[in-house]
Amino acid sequence: MENNYMVMKRNGTVEPFTPDRIREAIRKAVIASHTQEELKDFSNLVLEKLTSDVVVQIKDIFDKQTDYPSSIKSIDINTIQDIVERTLIKNGFADTAKAYILYRRKRDEIRSTRDSISKTISDILIKDSKDCDAKRENGNVNGDTPMGTMLQIASGVSKNFYINNMMSKDIAKAETEGYIHIHDLDFYKLTVTCVQMDCEKLFKGGFNTGKGQIREPNSITAYASLAAVAIQAEQNFQHSFLCL
Repeated sequence: MENNYMVMKRNGTVEPFTPDRIREAIRKAVIASHTQEELKDFSNLVLEKLTSDVVVQIKDIFDKQTDYPSSIKSIDINTIQDIVERTLIKNGFADTAKAYILYRRKRDEIRSTRDSISKTISDILIKDSKDCDAKRENGNVNGDTPMGTMLQIASGVSKNFYINNMMSKDIAKAETEGYIHIHDLDFYKLTVTCVQMDCEKLFKGGFNTGKGQIREPNSITAYASLAAVAIQAEQNFQHSFLCL
């Protein structure tokens, strides 16, 4: 291939286009989607034909580009991968195409998680709390102190993992785009951290703690104080803290 053919990577950088990478990607996809017995029918000639078909389509895209400076021509990585998938299916390698798609999707998820975590850590380490939402999210943690910074980094990594690996795509998208807010997302799979209790039902007529009877509050101050105590106690139980 000509040395002015370039591939635009996802991070915005470019590198020379080489058919060898396409050949290797197809080879790995075939191995992942076939048994050792089935691979006996997959020769180097078949691999070369599939690679050649992909390269011809890519070269056709390059040849249609006439407005690039210094004769440099480029193609983005997603377009190349789309061509590979279509070529595999067209040539009767649907299982291989599926394996290639799944691998591609997994790599995208890993890349997305890595980039998101990297940005979160960078923001927490470099920015002041007034300029970084992550440092201010937990009112119990001072994100500008060394220990607070470390706690916020752990929290940020945990949130990124849950968003990218442990919830449906529509919920994750709604969370990341600000349409919903999952409170205490960093504890998503560890414990129930939000307390929702009907205080009116709890205090009406009083209640028994198991160690004594609490009468119904007679003032708004007493009502608020008891509500704060009840919510704090429930949070402690949920987080497995020892209540003395």
